[in-house]
Amino acid sequence: MRGRMQGDLPPGKPELSSYSLGSPIVGYGVARVVDSRHSDFKKGDLVWGRTIGWEEYSLITAPEYLFKINHTDDIPLSHYTGILGMPGMTAYFGFFDIGSPKEGDRVYVSSASGAVGQLVGQFAKLIGCYVVGSAGSKEKVELLKTKFGFDDAFNYKEEHDLDAALKRLMYEVCIRDNLK
Repeated sequence: MRGRMQGDLPPGKPELSSYSLGSPIVGYGVARVVDSRHSDFKKGDLVWGRTIGWEEYSLITAPEYLFKINHTDDIPLSHYTGILGMPGMTAYFGFFDIGSPKEGDRVYVSSASGAVGQLVGQFAKLIGCYVVGSAGSKEKVELLKTKFGFDDAFNYKEEHDLDAALKRLMYEVCIRDNLK
C-alpha cells in the first residue's frame, strides 16, 4: 500500500498501479455481496479479497481475487483483515515455515509494533522463545514490553549500532523478521 501511495512500484505489475486522487483506495477488505451474476457468489455472501474498494459499494470485475468467508458470530469480521488476513498469514508462514523456530530460541522482531511484528512476537512467545523487538518510539517499546509480553525491546532510532544492540540484548540472533 505504501508503494502505491508513493508511486514506488515494481516493474511489470500492472495490477499494482498508483492510487488516483479522488478514487477509492483498493486493498484487502471484507464485504457482503448485494447482487451477483457470478455462479460462485450469491446475494448475502461474505467475501474477503484484495480488490474490494474502500467505499460503500464496489463493482468487482475480478472475482478470482475474492474468497468466501464461512463466518461465525464468535469471530469479528475485522479479524479477516488482521490475524486471519494478510498480516496473520505473513506472520504465521514467515515465522513457522521459513523461520522454523524451536522452544528456547532467541527471536528478534523488527517493526515489532506493526501488525505482522506483533503477531510474530506472540507466536514466538507461545512456543517458548525469548523475544526481543524493536520499534520507533519510546511508547511503542513500552507497549511491546508491558502489553505484548516481549522479553525486551529497544527504540531503533536511539541505537547507533543495531548489531551492538542485538548482542547486548540477545547474545545471538536466530530469526530476523521485517528487516530491509
